[in-house]
Amino acid sequence: MSKILFSDFDGTLFFEDGFHQEDIEAIQAFQEEGNKFALCTGRPLGGVLALIEGKINPDYYVLCTGGLVLDKDYQVIYGQEIPFDLVK
Repeated sequence: MSKILFSDFDGTLFFEDGFHQEDIEAIQAFQEEGNKFALCTGRPLGGVLALIEGKINPDYYVLCTGGLVLDKDYQVIYGQEIPFDLVK
């Protein structure tokens, strides 16, 4: 049975000095065992892609504080927008 690991981004996986190599290696080993990794953040997709490139390949992205969930191919699994009238 495969497992899924959800990890916050800022201050948990990514720090002022970047990533910790042992965290990247642990995530890669976890995925190589057939498990899934989900990156969770309040940021939009564009706020993480350049930072994780060549380091982490999430199977899922939980973005915008849960308002958008994407698979590894950036296909929308879940999306919820705040209605404009409510924003006003």
